[in-house]
Parts: sequence; C-alpha cells; structure tokens
Amino acid sequence: MNFILDCNANREIKNNLSKIGNVFLSTVVDIADKSVSTHPDMQIHFVSDSIAFCEPTVFDYYKEVLPEHIVQKKGIFKIGRTYPENCAYNIARVGRFVLCNTKYAEKGILDYYNTHNFKIINIKQGYAKCNICPISNEKFITEDMGIHKTTLNVSGLTAIPIRVGEVCLSGFDYGFIGGASGISEDSVLFTGPVSENIIDIIKGTGRHIVSLSSDKLFDLGSIISFT
Repeated sequence: MNFILDCNANREIKNNLSKIGNVFLSTVVDIADKSVSTHPDMQIHFVSDSIAFCEPTVFDYYKEVLPEHIVQKKGIFKIGRTYPENCAYNIARVGRFVLCNTKYAEKGILDYYNTHNFKIINIKQGYAKCNICPISNEKFITEDMGIHKTTLNVSGLTAIPIRVGEVCLSGFDYGFIGGASGISEDSVLFTGPVSENIIDIIKGTGRHIVSLSSDKLFDLGSIISFT
C-alpha cells in the first residue's frame, strides 16, 4: 500500500503510517492560507489506484517522487489562492460515487469519471474530500449537513453525520473528518484517537480503526492511498 501524507505531519504519524505502507510526502502549493498549502487533497486526486490528476504547479514534483507505475495527468485548472478557486482537486470518491462542487472541479477529473460511468453528485461544499471520510463503498461520515442533506435520496449511498469540533486544524476553530483520515486495505486510518461514536459507526463495516498518533485528531488534508 502507498500513501501521500502532509509533509508537515508529526513524526509519530509518519512513523506509524510507514509501518503500513510506503509514505510519500506532499509539497507546497501557492495559496493564501498557508495552514492548508501542504494538504495533499488540495494538490492531487487519484481517480483509480494507478491514475492521478495533479495540479499543474506540482505535477513535476509528484512525477519525480511517486512510483513509475502511476499514470499522472497534469490538470488543466491551476488552483487559485482562495476558496472556492482552490478546491479543484478536493474531490471525494465513495465507491462508484463522486462528490464535488462541479462548478470548480478539475475538468479532466470530471471527464474521467463520466467516461467510466461513475455517478457524480454535485454538492455546494467545494472541499468535498476534506469533509468526507469513506468507510465503505456505500457509506461515509461527515460533519457537513449540506452534504448529508444532498445525499439523503441517493440510492446506494449513505451519509452518517457526526458533530462538528472533533478535529483540530491550525488557524481554524476546527478541522474536518475527511482531512483527518484515510483508507487502507482493511482499515480506516485516523491521524489521532477518535470518539466512541465514530468507533461504533465503523464497527459495522468490518473495517478496523487505526489511530496513527496519541495526539489530538488533526486535519492534515487527507491520507491519500493508492496501490
């Protein structure tokens, strides 16, 4: 298993994640909010285990550091310095469902998913990946009630709401569960300990929970996994 992790993640998270798979660190993008400028989910999006779309300014970096078998495509959209122009690659995939604000999403990514018969769900939230933690191919958890409401009537997809405030993010009152998590083969990975509520939600999926640090649950812009 391979992972892309925020280069600013603490040593404990890096070390524990490296016990599960190969860890590749993010780089920096030129956006106004420096606290999220190293977040992987602002920079790169995997449409499959072996195909990734990169924000143009970081394409060369990822081309150099990621394994050669990964097919990397340079995105058309160079992200802006502020929201919502900086969320083009912050797209969530849950099984065969893709959630994003289609107005701002990278066109190449949308074209790929349309061509490969994924169901694209348009949501108001631009930071889709930040706000969505997939726990199976049909279920995800989120603090965003707008996402929850939009997906209520989507057959085959279930959003499980959790309370806001469990996740920390530098410079903000709180972060988001998608940014503090990732998926491995049989586990949901978290950057820190999670509440009993989240533990109970994930128990029914057959996946294990792995907390990568003993510190607080922290939004690092998602732990991106690929094979």
